[in-house]
Amino acid sequence: MVTITLQVPDELAQRLNAERERLPEILERALELLLADTSAPPLPIVPPAAAFSEMIEFLSSHPSPEQILSFKLSPRAQARLVELLEKNREAGLTETERAELDWYEYVHHIMARLKAQARPPAAS
Repeated sequence: MVTITLQVPDELAQRLNAERERLPEILERALELLLADTSAPPLPIVPPAAAFSEMIEFLSSHPSPEQILSFKLSPRAQARLVELLEKNREAGLTETERAELDWYEYVHHIMARLKAQARPPAAS
């Protein structure tokens, strides 16, 4: 087995530490999802937005289909998204802000797909 060292934000490190035993499985699943989804935008080379961390924390809690359907970002993350969208419309974004907005779009894309799969089949 190979040892890999990563630098991650402290908040993410705490959550990953709680899942230490399952970390290889979590990374494998995340990589499979990322590589299987060719329609997903490429990940920017910047730290992920708060929305991504919130999504990972939520998904690591093994949510039920009902919880997946009701998932929403925190008010703080939603406010940041609104701020980025307004700045994009008014003055334009810096490269870093554009990359941050890309993370929000990526999270939205993943959660939309999960919510579509979590919906109960339509009654015939």
